[in-house]
Amino acid sequence: MQLNAVTCCWLNAHIVVIYANKRYSLVLNTFQYNYLMEFDYLPKSDIETGALRTEEQLKEAIRNLQRFGNIPVTGEIDAATRKLIRKPRCGVGDSNQTTTFSPDNLHHSHRIKRYVLQGPKWDKTDLTWR
Repeated sequence: MQLNAVTCCWLNAHIVVIYANKRYSLVLNTFQYNYLMEFDYLPKSDIETGALRTEEQLKEAIRNLQRFGNIPVTGEIDAATRKLIRKPRCGVGDSNQTTTFSPDNLHHSHRIKRYVLQGPKWDKTDLTWR
């Protein structure tokens, strides 16, 4: 089936299928799609565009997730990516992390210090407890 515009269809099984002038090649289920939006790999859907995404946007979101998860970067939902998505995690998005993965920004990927040392230093390194 060929379509001239990018179309996103929700099937009865809640699967998102992306068409872009060719047969679909990337399929995400609802959980995977929502995961990418919830943790800031895809922008949140709005009323006008709904769930319309190009295949390249989805692949780039998956690649960023794979880089952040330190798994092989394929741009596809493979077994390692499924395993990463199923891991329990907090609800905080990865928005600060996804921008540092482009080759131009790799030197900015260090973490910013968010604390200040105050007062005397703790002099014990061997701790015991009862």
